[in-house]
Amino acid sequence: RFRTLEHLADQLATAGQDTPVVAVIDDLQWADAASNELLEHTLRTVREARLLLVATVRTGDDVVDLLGRLARHDRLQRVDVDGLVAADVAAYIAALGLDGSGGLAAQVHGRTSAPGCQAG
Repeated sequence: RFRTLEHLADQLATAGQDTPVVAVIDDLQWADAASNELLEHTLRTVREARLLLVATVRTGDDVVDLLGRLARHDRLQRVDVDGLVAADVAAYIAALGLDGSGGLAAQVHGRTSAPGCQAG
C-alpha cells in the first residue's frame, strides 16, 4: 500500500516539475480512506513540484477527524466559505444565460442551502 501511495505521489510530483499541476478533489467528505491517505501522503512528501491540491468539503461531524489531520500540514491553507444567498444564486443563473423564471433559482438555492450543504 505504501508503494502505491509513493508511486502516485511521485507521478504528481513528476508532472509538476515541468508545468504547474492543479488537482481538484470535490466532495472530500465522500472520499474513501485510501483517497484520504493519498491526499495526506502527497501533502507530506511532495515538496518541490508546482502542485496545487484543491479540495472541497462540506463541514460536519463526519469530517472533523480528517480536517484535523490535514490541518497539521504546514502547507495547508483552509478557506471557509458560506453558501450563496438566494439573490446571488439568481444572479449566477442569469450570468450563465439560463432562464431563472419559474422558480429555478429558488429550487437551486433550496437544494444547496440545506444543513450540511455548506462548503467549508
